[in-house]
Amino acid sequence: MTDTGKRSAKAAAVLFRIGLTCELAIVLLQLSDYSLQNEGMLFRGTFVLFFLSALLSWVPEIRGGRTGRGELLFLAAFLALGAVSWRCSGRSEILRTVTFLAALRGTDIRREARYAFFVTLSGCLLLLFLAAAGIFGRLSLTMDYGRGSVETRWCFGLGHPNAAHCMAAMLVIFALYLFGEHMRLTVYAALLAGNAVLFLFTKSNTGVLVTAFALLLSLLFREVPKAGKGNTVYILTELMLAALLFLSFAAAVWGDALPLLARLDGPLNGRIATLRDTTFHEGTLFTWRWFSDRSNDSYFDLGWVRLFYWYGVIPGLSAVALLYALLRRVRIRKDTASLVMLASFFVYTFMEAHLVSVYLGRNYGLFVLACYAPELFGGAAQRAGTGREHE
Repeated sequence: MTDTGKRSAKAAAVLFRIGLTCELAIVLLQLSDYSLQNEGMLFRGTFVLFFLSALLSWVPEIRGGRTGRGELLFLAAFLALGAVSWRCSGRSEILRTVTFLAALRGTDIRREARYAFFVTLSGCLLLLFLAAAGIFGRLSLTMDYGRGSVETRWCFGLGHPNAAHCMAAMLVIFALYLFGEHMRLTVYAALLAGNAVLFLFTKSNTGVLVTAFALLLSLLFREVPKAGKGNTVYILTELMLAALLFLSFAAAVWGDALPLLARLDGPLNGRIATLRDTTFHEGTLFTWRWFSDRSNDSYFDLGWVRLFYWYGVIPGLSAVALLYALLRRVRIRKDTASLVMLASFFVYTFMEAHLVSVYLGRNYGLFVLACYAPELFGGAAQRAGTGREHE
């Protein structure tokens, strides 16, 4: 690499790190009791940083012939998809995500992922300390949580008890991806015990179940290496995603009028029934559009339904196709670390829309996608690697 190329790569890495830090800070501020103003302007700022970073890293590669035509075509296609989605729905998340991935591709992805993990963990611990010290935020929240009685649950400075356990689940899943291969059994036991104790404070069914699911799946690969070397678990994950998507589609069509969904809606705390609580039944199939609509701005918990409702049928199907292409590459590589993260996120997104949001800093699955993007789109394999793999 020439001196000019090195300077360009260094500048791109600095711009990306600044943008990533801003995105992570926005997530932490949104979790706290602080009322963040002008989020849209902040997102435009991070978009510009990621765009400039991508420009600085891609242009020298294109000039040097190191970028495949397939990568450029897919980048152009998804940028076009994002532009159409933004024009129809008013949502810029697809454009921002594509630009983020394009910029991330030119960095040491594992290093940036570790940075995101430690910044988020440190930020959550800081919010906990501030709440415990009585400086800022609340340790607990007393209200009716939809069970007909007022009760006190703990949020540990993270705004809401469910949000607190959600962030704990996300960080555990992220830690398994980054450090799972080095974790001892005692660490797994401590995390499982901690998950159970945290549930006593938050009463978050979703958080405790998804955290346990991720830990047990990771433990399976650790204790039974054959499970990660065969295809069975990978194919079961692909089938599980299909089942979750079908249930989400059925919820948008029939709601809790379907007996199976009615039985599921109890454990889901009425998440399916809430789709029909609004005046125009927001989120139901009747409200879906090819590229969504600016009036589709309701919030509800079912993440896969929100994906199609917020961004449209075509972007939603494109995302599903991309996920299946990613799962295929994960199966070929026998990448158990990525599978644990993806499988856990699939389950979580069926129940919660934490990952289908305006906050890119929440979605740690983007680091997995960035590692595989060159392979998926016809480029060279990512040098930084993807995590715990079986050759």
